[in-house]
Amino acid sequence: MPPPTIPPPKLPQPTGKDTAAGLGCLLILVMIVGLPIWAYNWLNDNDWIPHSETIDIHFKGDWLQGESRTCSGVLAAQTNLSWKLADLYCPETADGTTPHTISIKFFGKTDRPGVAYAYILDPTKNQWRCVRTADSFTCYALN
Repeated sequence: MPPPTIPPPKLPQPTGKDTAAGLGCLLILVMIVGLPIWAYNWLNDNDWIPHSETIDIHFKGDWLQGESRTCSGVLAAQTNLSWKLADLYCPETADGTTPHTISIKFFGKTDRPGVAYAYILDPTKNQWRCVRTADSFTCYALN
């Protein structure tokens, strides 16, 4: 006599609730991963996240601690389409001063492709408000 055959178990068929639950889990996963990335990019694009860059800053020796000055940035071409901040002149008439190569904390992008072409036509398009602290500088993008 042949052994008895056992019928395969019947698997439950997915229902609309299962599909909705799966889509809900996928949506939550996308929010957990995507929302922080979107928030960081938004904060960075709106100049809330600081970046440190080592650049040359030109200023006269009478800059007091806590004093803020409007500085003019000079852009240098990195590639055909990318321009990066290379020097700061604080104030704009600081020509002829010895540059100081310092790590500066920037609130605003130092890589500014959108400003570069406007800067060629109007140098006032790359303005920064810089504050001297006891041992460093912090600069905020004005445009």
